[in-house]
Amino acid sequence: MMHDFDGIDENDKDNSSYTAYNNQDYTGKGDEVNASARAESVNYSPDDPHVLVVGGGPCGLLTAILLRERGIHVTVLEKFPVRDKWSTKSYSINLGERGRTALLKAGLLDEVMEAAMPRDEIVVHDGISGRITTIIPKYPPDVALSRPDLSAALERVLLKKYQTKVRRGANVKELVLKRDDEKVEVILDNGESFVGTHLIGADGKWSAVRESVPYFSQQATLRIEPSWGVHMTCPTIPSKWNKTSTVIFKPHKDAKFYVICAPLPSGACSITMVCFDETLERYPWLEPPPDRQKSWILEQVKRKQYYEDGPESDDIELGKKLDEMFREELPALLESGIGMETLKTAVIHPRVSWLEMVMHRDSEHRQRDDTNDDGGDINKPETARADSSTHGDARYALGGIALVGDSCHACTASLGQGCNLALESAVSLAESIDAVCSNGKITVDELSDAFILYGRTRPDDARNVQAASSAASRFSYKW
Repeated sequence: MMHDFDGIDENDKDNSSYTAYNNQDYTGKGDEVNASARAESVNYSPDDPHVLVVGGGPCGLLTAILLRERGIHVTVLEKFPVRDKWSTKSYSINLGERGRTALLKAGLLDEVMEAAMPRDEIVVHDGISGRITTIIPKYPPDVALSRPDLSAALERVLLKKYQTKVRRGANVKELVLKRDDEKVEVILDNGESFVGTHLIGADGKWSAVRESVPYFSQQATLRIEPSWGVHMTCPTIPSKWNKTSTVIFKPHKDAKFYVICAPLPSGACSITMVCFDETLERYPWLEPPPDRQKSWILEQVKRKQYYEDGPESDDIELGKKLDEMFREELPALLESGIGMETLKTAVIHPRVSWLEMVMHRDSEHRQRDDTNDDGGDINKPETARADSSTHGDARYALGGIALVGDSCHACTASLGQGCNLALESAVSLAESIDAVCSNGKITVDELSDAFILYGRTRPDDARNVQAASSAASRFSYKW
């Protein structure tokens, strides 16, 4: 089945799966969402821009909201069939100046704050005595929340205000450029396809959009750093901690790791033991798995089994090893109230990585020599969409295709800037649209020009943050 447009029509409203989707009150405002979703959908001309946004995480959702705010028709495709929920794959987000400013510019800071809590200080404890060694105030406070809660807040806005729902279970199999009418077709693994004038890849570090377009994939290199996390979830926030603080426990210097604890608005607490290659000298059993995607899949299976059948022996064994380790290195952490219930949720994640985008000369020449006017598979370099000789080094955009968020500038979690940077990129794309399309209705050609402007101007700032984060991934245990 091919879809050219994706408005909410009467058939959608009567569809049982759509009704069930709306009835899930995930923000406490289900009635408002349901009422708004029944509003009359906007009508679009076939000549109007229609943007396919691949990826329904925070960056993709904010991008969709900002496009809809500018009167642009949007379809959001998300590969996961159900909405994200908290697990040890999830992480706590601290929105600092970049993230707060992005949401403020988008007019969404208040909506997000309803699902968040302030994070006003970093408190560092000696791991042995529990004594506070350092307090770093945060003013203005960061905005702290979980990734699932941020996604839910943005999705509610997209549905309530713009009557645009996320198409879930939409796993991209192939991208095809339709040369006859300058459109791009996204083909899913279930045989469905969606056609739009423009395409945005907001589908993360392992972006299917990026890897399907040689102009992008030939620029991309995944850099691995010598650090990783062991993630746990404590069901409650220990009473000794300030709920608005990030709490860090540091062992003696020879241990070469530290533990960072982030209270969540839900009343739970995200706990991550940050390890380095040097950590393995004393604790070789903390060796991380090699493949992040496979580890996440395994983790989801283990979590399902845990809640249905109780913890597996491997979970308990890792928890026991961590308990023994912390009794020696971080007794203050255990004394604060972290016990086996938390330790047996531990999952060792792979080494952290970040995405470097560098233009290669052979890629540039291949795009410049493009003279094929026939339609074809976008995987073939000769059918790529734009002539980079007219656009310069537009690393994040190619004609009517753009990358945002982790799909083009994934960074390590060391400085907590990944989500901040992604939200900022969504706003940067919107600002490029405003700069190019200052008067009246936005045309297809104007939107393409805006994509290229974004693709040229955004990379430098993002790279600076990536460089700082990757450096911190190598040396954080030394501070």
